Amino acid sequence: MFEVFDFRKLVTPPPRWRGMKFGDVSAVNSLGCPLRKCPPKVVAFYLKTNRRVKVLELSGIVAQPSRLQYLAVEYAPDGRPYVYISDAATRSVLVFDVAGNRGYRVVLPKAVVGTCRRDVLYIALVQKGCGNNFLIFTYLGSPRIFSIRTDYLRAGCASGKIQDLGIKPNKLVFLGTDLGSARDLQMGYKHSILAR
Repeated sequence: MFEVFDFRKLVTPPPRWRGMKFGDVSAVNSLGCPLRKCPPKVVAFYLKTNRRVKVLELSGIVAQPSRLQYLAVEYAPDGRPYVYISDAATRSVLVFDVAGNRGYRVVLPKAVVGTCRRDVLYIALVQKGCGNNFLIFTYLGSPRIFSIRTDYLRAGCASGKIQDLGIKPNKLVFLGTDLGSARDLQMGYKHSILAR
């Protein structure tokens, strides 16, 4: 028998809408008719206190057609935190050095793009046996999965560094990772599977 644990007692999803100001939200009504209320940003909260601890302003690296979708966070070997954000519309990964308060766009080659006009760019952070971290990525409409070492992303260099990991089964969605090995990357299509 499984024990049921109520996580709502432990954590509530910040921020609460009641205390929300439009300056804290870059877009509202995003499923219907999106309204931009302020420049795009990433807002970090300390979950134990629900306090905002960091705001990353992205307006300098986001283009007009940008569609920011997923993010992954890692600490580089020197201890500096980095945020990677997928931008499906511009075929890019935004790289933000949190400690340096600077970011830039790494444009991916055309070969990674799917067949759909408005596609989703999924990303997941994994570690391979060599000890390097990799950003695994795929467009929902693409038949292939790709990867790039995060040290290349941090250096702003993607040209010739992207590996084609092969054909994926059907339309695949990344569910997440615990930064374990690449073979433990959880993906979903019809059912959850482990990549081999």
